[in-house]
Amino acid sequence: MIGAGLAPWLARRNQLPRTRVAAFLAVAMASHGIVDMATNGALGIALLWPFSDARLFWPWQPIEVAPFGIRAFFSQWGLEVLASEFVWLWLPAIVIGAVGLFVRRPSRAIDDGAA
Repeated sequence: MIGAGLAPWLARRNQLPRTRVAAFLAVAMASHGIVDMATNGALGIALLWPFSDARLFWPWQPIEVAPFGIRAFFSQWGLEVLASEFVWLWLPAIVIGAVGLFVRRPSRAIDDGAA
């Protein structure tokens, strides 16, 4: 709910189309539950709630579940979670973002000074 309310403000602040900002925030929020299904802890994700009480996981769960609490997060377990998230989330996101920037970058003509 808060994310949806942020869309018009972020769009106006950054001079972007509201629909583009709203779509980005919607995908970001929707992806959170889908990524949580790849964690290896808890009871699963109630992704379809309130329509279903089923708890869902992906068949393959490579991401370490994060500990609760500040002290637990700054422990060996917390470091393992950060390493797991870097490998399975941040590194692929960085690669995809870099590829996207490379593909969208306009080609520059070489100016040799001849007119």
